[in-house]
Amino acid sequence: IEVKGTYTGPGVYYLPQWKFGLDTNDVPKVAVRQYTTGASWQSVAGVLSVTGRDGRSGTVSAILQVSNGTAVVPGPTLSVNGPWSCP
Repeated sequence: IEVKGTYTGPGVYYLPQWKFGLDTNDVPKVAVRQYTTGASWQSVAGVLSVTGRDGRSGTVSAILQVSNGTAVVPGPTLSVNGPWSCP
């Protein structure tokens, strides 16, 4: 799981559709790589909350779709809900 984007500290960040790929800090975004296939799923909607003072923990409620590397591929969605933290 990867959490990336332009965050300014604790707060609620809405997860819009991505403008650019994962390596670009343009909008708040969440991505999951499927271990068995290597497929990348990217957030298309949802909310990411940052609750830790250091900005390294919070909760996420997101809807993801498979990505071909530059855009989402129409099809099934994946929901991710729960706490997150960075070591």
